[in-house]
Formats: sequence, structure tokens, C-alpha cells
Amino acid sequence: MTIAITPPSPVAHPSHRSWLAGQPLRTEDAARCSGGPGVLSALAQAAVGGHALAEATLAWQHLRPRGDEAAQITGAANRGVGAPAHLPIAFTGGDLLAGRLVRVLTGLTWAVVAGWPGDCWVGVPRSDYHRVQRALSGTWRRYRQDFAKTAAAPAGPWAATALWRMAFLLHGHPDAAEAFRLRLPDPDAADMLCRAAHVLGATATTDPRPRGRRTVMICDSADVRRLLTAAIA
Repeated sequence: MTIAITPPSPVAHPSHRSWLAGQPLRTEDAARCSGGPGVLSALAQAAVGGHALAEATLAWQHLRPRGDEAAQITGAANRGVGAPAHLPIAFTGGDLLAGRLVRVLTGLTWAVVAGWPGDCWVGVPRSDYHRVQRALSGTWRRYRQDFAKTAAAPAGPWAATALWRMAFLLHGHPDAAEAFRLRLPDPDAADMLCRAAHVLGATATTDPRPRGRRTVMICDSADVRRLLTAAIA
């Protein structure tokens, strides 16, 4: 059985969007987001290493606001007075993913989890919004180069593990006994994950479409198990 997960799009969210009026969850509620059963909980609670921003930037590319909503958020960041204190950088949906993203952003900003269970988003202080966007954009370019086909020396296993840890969290239902399939909105992300899997001794493939969303796939459950084991350790 293969599970396909399609990332959220602006159309999938209600038009009133809780970030316009919602308040961040209390600290104890945000901390609770790292709890939960099974494999996802183990991934969310894994140690945060030196490549935390590799996780953060993959999640950001996958879940960041797009289109008109992104323009509204940028406008709120520029407006300042009267704008919400925290602005969303990723609509995660799930608590575990939201909690993990807050953890991996710790060295960059004081992020918060907001919204309601099942409809969470991760926000940053309005004053940090543009700085965080620049930092994540720069980090994305760095890892894209590190895992490029033309890279003289691909990034090492720790960076590859960080990318795959977040990929499994984005998938939402990883199972070591099943194949893996994840659609990504950025074509480069699928290629990066394929090369990261190779660094870790696993084989991942992607569809050949040159434009639009790309799908990264692992057909051998032994490779899924290998990558999950590395991501949880």
C-alpha cells in the first residue's frame, strides 16, 4: 500500500484564517505539541542537531503561505500598527509537525504554535517576519547547492538525515513496512531528498515532470526503514 499526501494549498484553508485574529497558544500548550503516539512522536522528539534549519526550510517550502495570502501577510508585516503580533510562516495542520518546527527554529526566532488542534500554524513575531523569511530563503539555497547534482562534495549524512526527518513528518503516516510517496510543491525539494537518500544508502526516485509539483518515492520498504531509523535515532 502506498500513501500519497498532498500539501495544503491556500484554497484548502478557510477564508477567515485564524492568524488575522487568533492568539498564540500558551507556552504549555505549545510544549504539548511534541507529544503523541508512535513513529511521528519519535520523529518530533528527536534531538535537534546542527542542521535544524534544514528541517525548518523544507517544512517552510512545503507549507508556507502562497498567493494572495502571502501578500496579505507581507502587508501586515509592513503595516506594523494594528497588525497581529505574530504572523504565520507555515500552516502545519497537525500539532506534532507544528511543535517540531518551533523547536528547529529556536536558534533563529521565538516561534509560537497558534490555531487549534488539527488546524495549527506556526508564527513568528511580526518584527522578525522579514528576517526569518530571508534566513529561510538563504538556507534553502545553501542546502539546494549542497545536494545539487553538480556539487563537488554532497552534504554529509547529518544534513541528509535532517531533511528526511522533516520529510517523514510532512508525510504524516510513515510506516517502515510500506512504500513512501510525498508530493512537494518545489521541484528542487524532490531532487534534494533523492540525493539525501543516496547519501544515507537508500534509493529514492522522483517523477520526471520538469514543472509543477514533484513526487518523491521510495518503493523498497527496507529503504524506508533505513531512513526512518536514521531520522529517529
